[in-house]
Amino acid sequence: MAAAYGIAILLHINRLSLAALAPPAGVTQRRWLAFCNPPLRNLVTKTLGNDDWILHLDNVRELRKHADDPAFQAEWRAVKQDAKVRAAALIQRLTGGCA
Repeated sequence: MAAAYGIAILLHINRLSLAALAPPAGVTQRRWLAFCNPPLRNLVTKTLGNDDWILHLDNVRELRKHADDPAFQAEWRAVKQDAKVRAAALIQRLTGGCA
């Protein structure tokens, strides 16, 4: 919650629109994810056994097989939590800690 609030503050402070955070034209969401969130990219690649998903969207469907796996769920949550912590740290650095 705090990370989401911090991002909202950062967007407000910098007067960014959500569109400014979208991948540039011509860059797929998969390649954007692979570039912007390496820990999540690594988890998806490890789980699927290769990085073909970056170029082939249909391969991402294979993650469904792991959706009920407690180990995969724990790793997924850990990766998301790490991203939130890193985002909060960036927001604090950029805003001088006013959140």
